Amino acid sequence: MTGNCVTKSLINLLLVLILSLVASCSSEQRTKGEITFSARFLSGQSLDCLRAGISTIEAVVRNNSGDTVANGGPWDCQLHSGSIDNVLANSGYTVLLYAKNGQGDVIYLGTKAEVTVLAGQVNNIGELNLLQPPPNQPPGAPSITTPASDSIFITVDSISFSASAIDPEDGRLSGESLVWLSDIDGVIGSGESISSSLSVGTHNISITATDSKSLSAAGSLELVVGPSVQPPFLSGPQRTTNTAPMWSWQSAGGNSNYRYKIDNPDLSTGASQTTATNFSPAQQLSENDHTMYIQA
Repeated sequence: MTGNCVTKSLINLLLVLILSLVASCSSEQRTKGEITFSARFLSGQSLDCLRAGISTIEAVVRNNSGDTVANGGPWDCQLHSGSIDNVLANSGYTVLLYAKNGQGDVIYLGTKAEVTVLAGQVNNIGELNLLQPPPNQPPGAPSITTPASDSIFITVDSISFSASAIDPEDGRLSGESLVWLSDIDGVIGSGESISSSLSVGTHNISITATDSKSLSAAGSLELVVGPSVQPPFLSGPQRTTNTAPMWSWQSAGGNSNYRYKIDNPDLSTGASQTTATNFSPAQQLSENDHTMYIQA
């Protein structure tokens, strides 16, 4: 009897796993589609792969942010066509065809913009014309998101840096293609997002974007890093019915520039700055426990 129960349990478990896989596949079919295409030369002639020196064709699908969302191939050029599976249903895609010679060099390029992929369907985008690719173009100048230029930090702060760069041929660059540099501390990291502390001084921070053909572009900002000092002596009411209490502080030997927040100890970003030695909130606080954080 026990053996039968074990057998039934295993069968039930297998059924559950099979149903889960079927449900997963069905869900994927509802959110993804397939792209099909054929390739030709602009003149309308069919591809003479041998004469053109084309060995294989590869494809890349990019969204309107320059991110690669799917790849296809390589296909034998003699097929004159291909398909790209599992493309997330969406619009505004660009499909790029790379016709390569036997050494892997791109010798012809085809492009189709504003491609829409419908879920669960084969989306035929027709013929893509292959042209000799233009000379490689450098990346666009990196766009630095954080920190803001002229921000002020201290040496103990872990400063968050983020930026993005798009290359006409390679799409959105990442990793070692993006290098951050301080004119005081040297290389501080690579990639779209990094965190780093810096030494005292006024830093010119640059980020250099380099594409696969070694062309580059750069963006930069300046920020100031001050020394880490003892925190100010802070005083204020321990308990009060005043919903706009007054906090006061005195320097512990640092500078007279202060950063502060209420109920948030992270003073590296978004903190209010002042040279005053007291503060009372303009808007009344809720009836609850509140903590003032301040840094010189």
